[in-house]
Amino acid sequence: MISGIRYVVWQDNINGNQDIFLEKSNNNGTGLNKDINLSNNLGISECPSITVSSNGIHLVWEDDTTGNHEVLYKRLY
Repeated sequence: MISGIRYVVWQDNINGNQDIFLEKSNNNGTGLNKDINLSNNLGISECPSITVSSNGIHLVWEDDTTGNHEVLYKRLY
């Protein structure tokens, strides 16, 4: 966590498909910014995990888009 900044990551099927979303709050969680669809694909994306370090936000999740069950990684900022 960076001072005053909170991140939330979750799995949701709001678009009719299981995707991974990230949301950021700059004011200790009292107000949230627009959520970001990290996976945004036709496969099932599930089981997200997040860590924040001095060199970025690191996210992993499981995904079956290619037909195989794989672990995907994304670094932000």
